[in-house]
Amino acid sequence: MAGKPNIVLITADQLRPYELGCYGGTQVATPHIDRLAARGAVRDTAITNFPVCMAARSVLISGQHNRTATGGKTNVAYPGRTGDFNMPEYPFPARPHRKDPTLPELLRGQGYETAVIGKWHIHSWPHEIGFDHYLIPRVHHANSAQIYSRDGGPEFAPEGFSVDCEAGEAVRFLAARQGTGPPFFLYYNISPPHCPVADMPEDYLAMYRPGDMILRENIDEARIENRDYWYKVYRWDFRYYSFRLPHTMALPEGYDLRALTAECPGAVTWMDSAVGRVLDGTAAAGLEEDTLVILASDHGENLGSHGLVQKGTENDESIRIPLVMAGPGVAAGTRVTGAVASLV
Repeated sequence: MAGKPNIVLITADQLRPYELGCYGGTQVATPHIDRLAARGAVRDTAITNFPVCMAARSVLISGQHNRTATGGKTNVAYPGRTGDFNMPEYPFPARPHRKDPTLPELLRGQGYETAVIGKWHIHSWPHEIGFDHYLIPRVHHANSAQIYSRDGGPEFAPEGFSVDCEAGEAVRFLAARQGTGPPFFLYYNISPPHCPVADMPEDYLAMYRPGDMILRENIDEARIENRDYWYKVYRWDFRYYSFRLPHTMALPEGYDLRALTAECPGAVTWMDSAVGRVLDGTAAAGLEEDTLVILASDHGENLGSHGLVQKGTENDESIRIPLVMAGPGVAAGTRVTGAVASLV
């Protein structure tokens, strides 16, 4: 390889390492992340710096702790807004929380082309903190009928599922960079396995059966407060908690934590398929040898452990994340021991 390596940074949302084959998982199919691990390195113990979406992503892009990366905030919010999670659909103008140079700005200063595709959840717009191009959805999670802006332009809603749209965009980005050109930094963010888990292709939704799932020993469904509410949030996200759409108001008969823990792995395998498309796209463009590919997540997921749901708590399920990388300078089949936090 001559010159600087390309960098593809992939983050999956709310992905914990236990499900991945390269971390010893045996119940969930993750063949593409596992093949990335086989040709590179796996960090045995990686933890998020702050186990909430916006805070963790701000830490990652700034290289700072949350107290300075977000001004101590834990999520995207505007003063005066009401609602369960108080989230606007798009970022703040300007960069009130990004005073110092960011990762993409530093890379751009070294001659890199920079782009972001997929979930954003950072206070400032991408073009204001160092990205040349971007395709980002609205803040609220939706796997179908999601609405996007490309480079700050007019909103549009692509057909089909958002995961497929974003993976296709990433593959086209890679294909357009065959041959000569500046090195690039592609920040590719996949929304699943974050909810809404019921809003995904039926093949993935029904891929795993509740009776076959082996639950974590520390799961305690009886201690989960407001189970009915949270199970609907897991299945439908804001279309339940904000919109109260009629189809989100009832759970399937007999639905319980075991049923939920059978649907969530489908979202993991769906996410893994998107990773596979990007790995294949990198190889097809002749970029594999010159490209460092890094896979991580913003934070973990409790999913009933200790009677807890979602994230934001200081326990293993919430703070543990995968960290896998392969490419120039990374020896195949490497296991790295010792803990590392998700600071760039």
